[in-house]
Amino acid sequence: MKLSMSMLAWYMRDYHPICSVKNDMVSIGGIRFLTGDSMVLSPDYLYLGTADHFFADPKFQGVYVAVHCQSFLLFYDCEYDALLNMILSAIDFYEKWELMLGTAAAEHAPLQRFMELTEQVMDDFMVVCNLETELLASTQVKPEDIKGTTWEYFFENKKVSQMSLNSVILDGEGKQIQKKRHLEPYITKSAHPNICDKINMFLYQDKEAVAYLSVNQNACSHTEMEMQLLPVIAGYILMASEFTSCKSFTRSSVRFFADLINGIEPEEGLLKYYQEKIAVPLFRIVYFINKRRSDVIYLRTFLKFLRSHNVICCEYKNGIAALFDDSNGAAPAAKELIAISGFSGLCCGVSVSSGDFLAIGRQIRQAVFVTEQVGCKEGVFCCEDYAFRYMLNVLLQDESVPFLLHPAIEKLYNYDRINQSELLFTLKLYLDNNKNLQKTLEALNIHRSTLKYRIQRIEDIIGLNLGNTEDEEYLRLSVWMKFYDESEFPVG
Repeated sequence: MKLSMSMLAWYMRDYHPICSVKNDMVSIGGIRFLTGDSMVLSPDYLYLGTADHFFADPKFQGVYVAVHCQSFLLFYDCEYDALLNMILSAIDFYEKWELMLGTAAAEHAPLQRFMELTEQVMDDFMVVCNLETELLASTQVKPEDIKGTTWEYFFENKKVSQMSLNSVILDGEGKQIQKKRHLEPYITKSAHPNICDKINMFLYQDKEAVAYLSVNQNACSHTEMEMQLLPVIAGYILMASEFTSCKSFTRSSVRFFADLINGIEPEEGLLKYYQEKIAVPLFRIVYFINKRRSDVIYLRTFLKFLRSHNVICCEYKNGIAALFDDSNGAAPAAKELIAISGFSGLCCGVSVSSGDFLAIGRQIRQAVFVTEQVGCKEGVFCCEDYAFRYMLNVLLQDESVPFLLHPAIEKLYNYDRINQSELLFTLKLYLDNNKNLQKTLEALNIHRSTLKYRIQRIEDIIGLNLGNTEDEEYLRLSVWMKFYDESEFPVG
């Protein structure tokens, strides 16, 4: 990993009496040797040599110096070979430390394991809390850490005091920060003299804050180094089991959504927690796919675009599944986002509306079904526009179904065939328009008295009163099924 002079100074704190660390950067990737002929120092290297090549003052004769950009460490009464070995050892130490972090992350180890590894490079007490300030894990407590009302409250209640979170927030240069949920570490400085400064950093998963780190600055001697290390530690900590397990409350809404999409049913308490967190009373699942472009770069670029517009989404099969608020219409919202994105060739399948998170697994199948029905052609398509026709097709593939149609269908069909009339077609339009005479007249383009005569004739033939027939739904479905394949049954 890249080192900084603060990190190197911490590792070699027993070997150098003087150091000046200014505008420190995490960029040291190796060692070069300092000579009088080369004073152009690259930020990618630490330079080691005798101080008289760096300082003009003769008092630095026989003193060794390690230089990085504007920072330096001085070493007196030290053998050059021993010093070089010590610096190489420091580089090796941090590399092995990060490798152990990476191994723990790959194994999704418990958060406490990460705390044990953190103790190897940080002297100050550190805690990880959820957004409700409840303790998730901490490093070992030293006696000097237990001072001040903040930590007394913490050790008693296993929860961080809200008072400490409302303190003045400063960045690494001492400038006040107004926005709390910041991507970088920041310093909180309390107005109370018996409360230590702290370094805080929110942990973001899928651009959503899920927890935060807090480091007690008991001596404030390692603030610079800890400000540099926290982002590294945070990146690995987010792979702990507490942030990846499907039973965890400290995951992003995206991770919870992805579990539902993949059929993982949450526990009741977890379901209630995320329903309140996401707070969308009515929603549809939208599936985006581009038949011509299914490469990872294309998918993740569009995924990033959706998340930048606060859409909860994840990769699914060869496309992207997304949750859209249906309060004002999910389909128009999806269409508008596609237009804004500039992505062409997208086929967008929209599920039916629901307010039940446990229905999300069924909704994604509906959304995928729509894209299959339209052959993945470009556009936005809703499930309800294709589901009924598909269901009829499935029914009609069963050879027994035509024999189960309402008996009125066969009577009207035979009557029309013999008399060259359109009574069955008239019945279809009448039912399609929910028995509204005016709409049926407009569809047929006939006189009102003609329509009334046809309806009366239909009732006489089938022996039913269309105004209050108890099996209307049976009759309606039978008519739809009879007219499903209009090429076999010419009408009008």
